Amino acid sequence: MSGITEELLLLYELSLSLGHSHDPAETSRRFLKVIMSRRNLSAASIWWLAADAGERAGSATRLTLLEAIPRGQFGVRDLPTSHALWQIALTGQAAVRAGGFEFDELAQQSAGPARSFAVLPLAGDGVLLLESADAEQFGSRFLGQLRSVVANLANVIRGGMAHQALQASEASLRRRTAELATSQRLLRTIIDTAPMRVFWKDRDSRYLGCNPVFARDAGRPHPDDLLGRSDEEMAWADQAASYRADDRLVLDTGVARLGYEEPQTTPSGDLIWLRTSKVPLFGEDGAVMGVLGVYEDITESKQADIRLREALVNLTAAHELAQNYLDTVEAMIISLDTEGRIRLINRKGCEILGFAESELLGRDWFSTCLPRDPTEAEIREVFQRIMAGELAGVEYVENPVITRQGEARLIAWHNSLLRDKAGAVMGSLSAGEDITDRRRIEEQLERHREELEAQVRVRTQELAQAKDAAEAANVAKSTFLANMSHEIRTPLNAITGMAHLIKRQGLTPRQGEYLAKLESAGKHLVAVLNDILDLSKIEAGKLTLSRDRIDLAELAENVRTMLLDAALAKGLDCAIECSAALPTVIGDSTRLQQALLNYTSNAVKFTESGRIILRILAVDESPTRIRLRFEVEDTGIGIAANALPRLFRPFEQADNSLTRAYGGTGLGLVITRKIAEQMGGDAGAASSEGKGSTFWFTVHLPKADAPAQPRPATAAAIDCEAQLRTECAGCRLLLVEDDPINQEIGSHILRDAGLLVDVANDGIEAVGKASAGSFDVILMDMQMPRMNGLEAARAIRAMPRHAETPIIALTANAYDDDRAHCMAAGMDDFLSKPTSPEALFATVLKWLRHTRARSQR
Repeated sequence: MSGITEELLLLYELSLSLGHSHDPAETSRRFLKVIMSRRNLSAASIWWLAADAGERAGSATRLTLLEAIPRGQFGVRDLPTSHALWQIALTGQAAVRAGGFEFDELAQQSAGPARSFAVLPLAGDGVLLLESADAEQFGSRFLGQLRSVVANLANVIRGGMAHQALQASEASLRRRTAELATSQRLLRTIIDTAPMRVFWKDRDSRYLGCNPVFARDAGRPHPDDLLGRSDEEMAWADQAASYRADDRLVLDTGVARLGYEEPQTTPSGDLIWLRTSKVPLFGEDGAVMGVLGVYEDITESKQADIRLREALVNLTAAHELAQNYLDTVEAMIISLDTEGRIRLINRKGCEILGFAESELLGRDWFSTCLPRDPTEAEIREVFQRIMAGELAGVEYVENPVITRQGEARLIAWHNSLLRDKAGAVMGSLSAGEDITDRRRIEEQLERHREELEAQVRVRTQELAQAKDAAEAANVAKSTFLANMSHEIRTPLNAITGMAHLIKRQGLTPRQGEYLAKLESAGKHLVAVLNDILDLSKIEAGKLTLSRDRIDLAELAENVRTMLLDAALAKGLDCAIECSAALPTVIGDSTRLQQALLNYTSNAVKFTESGRIILRILAVDESPTRIRLRFEVEDTGIGIAANALPRLFRPFEQADNSLTRAYGGTGLGLVITRKIAEQMGGDAGAASSEGKGSTFWFTVHLPKADAPAQPRPATAAAIDCEAQLRTECAGCRLLLVEDDPINQEIGSHILRDAGLLVDVANDGIEAVGKASAGSFDVILMDMQMPRMNGLEAARAIRAMPRHAETPIIALTANAYDDDRAHCMAAGMDDFLSKPTSPEALFATVLKWLRHTRARSQR
């Protein structure tokens, strides 16, 4: 093949090697392979101008190897700007050099034995370097033929690099777009999930977007519902002007507004408080394009802050009030921390100690205000142990303090522990009273007390002696009254019995009249004696009341019956007036009857004509109790007004001349008042002289649970005597009586009733006869020689045959204590002397029937 043909073929193949790839290195490699194979070169390489990272395009800083064949031909990859290849690349002038010229440095680095070089510029962007061992390889013709192909090579390489740059730019753009989308999603997620309200607006304050929380505050279901809207279209339209002014300030100044508070009206109409921050949004040109806002609902914290401020105000006021109160307290108030330092002290404390408050606060209490003796150390140790929880708190203690002037003052402390919410001790609070002067006075009083006690002991001894004398006198009085009662009642019993026996004999009218007067005198004497004994009991506090069921109407009728004969004898009318539906009550029926008889007998006594009215009135009533007023009204002689106050005094009457005219001791009214007082009431009288009187008394009694059952009528005495004859004839009675007259009269009366009577002169004889025989009833006198009735009753009751034999006491002692002693000794009943035959018959009949019923069981 001719040389021209080969050259054309080379150029053709070189042209064909271009355009197969956008990769500059691949294009260079194809080109170099063709030229190497056609020209028998030792090496070929392409060098390209390049800029360092960060340099602008067109500012090359080095010449770098793009491709070479063989690849390891060169030991360098970059050539500096001072290298010859750099200058050829910039000037665009091809060069051929033999070995030994400027490329020796490059040649020395090559592996082959290069002899010549050909350097062809690549349109100012690089060079094509050819190496050959043949010095004649590169002629001008060859270089001229290659110039157009090399120019195409430069264009293809430049296009490939541009293509790579475009691909890199597109990849970077895609990467940055993906990163931006990720950032946007992350930012949107943060905005949408943030508890803060986030929004952004354009320069016209119209919403460009917001997060869901803000949309809910605006009453919208989705953030998109706010796009393009303004604040005037929201629930908070009232605050729109204020919001727009804030936006405008940020838009105009480009300066953020941070953390300011503002109100907002919710869709429900409630007013809430926000803490808002607004910042400007800048465009790419640096101009403010909108505003970004963030706020949080601080209503609760705002309210809490308001409450806190109010609490602080209240606390301050309370503290001032407490301090004022503490300063007005006339006691020393002090509080210590756990180390014993003074945390609080009031005015009185400063006054006592002689210090100003500022001089004491924070100072150690023990070393400042306690004596320099064991007292300080002991109290400090106790305080420290209490603070450590080793000892319980001491609530009360007395110890001295030392004032600023060195004076010791004794303080009485009331202490309490201060604890925190967890219960831990955080100090103490104490209230102290200066008792120095009081203790000094107490010591003086103690001395006076000891002196007075000595005087009291002497006086007490004197009073004890006087009391003993008074008690002895009272005992003597009681003994005298008992003996007097016995001595009077015993012969009266004989008189009463004898009068009964005499009445059974045939009497002339005059004798009957004499006997009636005799019986009346006896009854009067017994009444006087009973009044004296009752008054004695009342004065001694021994009047006891029984608890009977009382039918008030029946009580009034009984009293009327008792005075009816005497009233009718004087031509007086006797009437009863009672409140409607009076209840059954619980009380002492005997004493009530006694009080009414005292009034009614006086009414009969002092009334010559007219009438007598017995009233029972209900004054006050509750479900369980009733207050009753008993009145006895008469049309008698009346009482002068100045005499009324003396009526209820012992042994006094309205007029002493009345005593001579009408008789009486003046004790009945006193006894009536005492009975009323003991039943929770009082007694009194109203009267006009010559017009009559009204005597009254009140009682306060409990109601009975059920109405009283009607009691069987008491059989008349004549009936009892007759029944004794028919039912009990032949029954054996033992009459124990030391008085011969009473023995004789009693025996006659009982035998006349058909009974068999055995007589014992004293207790010893009674015991003997009881042990020798059986008796149906035993009548036992009390005061007897050798053995009294109580002793005899006990001895007889101990006998098996008389374990249940009725024993009836016959005594001239009429006290309740006497009755109780008789019952305690084993007796069954009690008859007071003088005993009327009627009462004797009724009592004996009752117990004989009891004995007969027992024997029939």
